[in-house]
Amino acid sequence: MTVGLVLRPARLDEIAALSALCARACAPGNGDRTKTTIDRDAVTAHRTFVVDRGGEALGVAQLRPAGKEAVLDLLVVAPESLGRGIGRLLYAWALGAARALGASALRVTADERTLGFFEHMGAQLERRGNGAGKVLRASLITS
Repeated sequence: MTVGLVLRPARLDEIAALSALCARACAPGNGDRTKTTIDRDAVTAHRTFVVDRGGEALGVAQLRPAGKEAVLDLLVVAPESLGRGIGRLLYAWALGAARALGASALRVTADERTLGFFEHMGAQLERRGNGAGKVLRASLITS
């Protein structure tokens, strides 16, 4: 349910709180991903967006340009907020932001827990990475 959710750029004054959200969401048993800090430069460049409700951050995503592609470095949803459309909102933002950067594709590295979400959103498995990471790619070229 997305009623009352606000998608907005992250603020510099909330980097610590957003990093704590990432650490909590990525803790062992919650996906155990390694990216748990928010990049200050990405916040300054308006490439980090937050979904909040009533001022409480429920999810965060961070994007960076990488040549002809954009890379979704981070998409995290608070464990208690899973299944409420927050990830879908953040992924839609990432696709739009990647298009705005002129990227031809959005690249994502997913773990076993998040692989199904990204595939459901239309990303295609490109290759299996070393360890737990799987690289997915969503084409941004429309015909």
